[in-house]
Amino acid sequence: MEFLKKYFPIISISLFVLLIGLFIFKMFYSKSEFVASAINNDITAIALSLEKIDRECSILSFEHNKNFVDFLNVKAFSGSRVGSMNLAYSDKWDGPYLKSNPTIKSKFYVIVKAEDGLFVVPGNGVKLPNKLVIGKDFEITEKSLVGKMIQEGGKLFFKGKQLGKQLKFKVGDWPRPEKEENKRLEEISKTLKEFNDSMPFTKNEDQDLRA
Repeated sequence: MEFLKKYFPIISISLFVLLIGLFIFKMFYSKSEFVASAINNDITAIALSLEKIDRECSILSFEHNKNFVDFLNVKAFSGSRVGSMNLAYSDKWDGPYLKSNPTIKSKFYVIVKAEDGLFVVPGNGVKLPNKLVIGKDFEITEKSLVGKMIQEGGKLFFKGKQLGKQLKFKVGDWPRPEKEENKRLEEISKTLKEFNDSMPFTKNEDQDLRA
């Protein structure tokens, strides 16, 4: 009992510090996990939107090697170009495809032309949940193999989540939607509607975690 009385303050303080440390660690770990999930959800929604645009309007090209995704909330426009994207059938535009353009760390996502295809990735200056900063710790250029980066062990991969997504459709082929593709378009439209419906709630919940 004498020992307990003598060292109780020290034991109490040590336990308190340990609990605070565990709490901070849990908060930090949860934030990283959340940011990874948020990025993964955003790039999926962007990729689906672009696939729908291509099926309906046929994407001819992207103007730059890195193109900001800042046009998915556009309702209508004139000409054949919206943002940095050129369309074959701009009259078929059915925007807005998303209520707002997703951002991470207040920066737009970008469509990059890489060595192995087109990819949607976070923009330069974004600090990823793995602590790497795009544009500072590593670059994504037209010579990059982004497909490897988004696989396990890559710089755009964290805790089972891909932080980049490849666009699977072919750009510049001028196709028109065929009847057999209507089912796929309906699936994409349904998924995007669900994303748009949840967006206000998601923004309220993740505003602080993305900052």
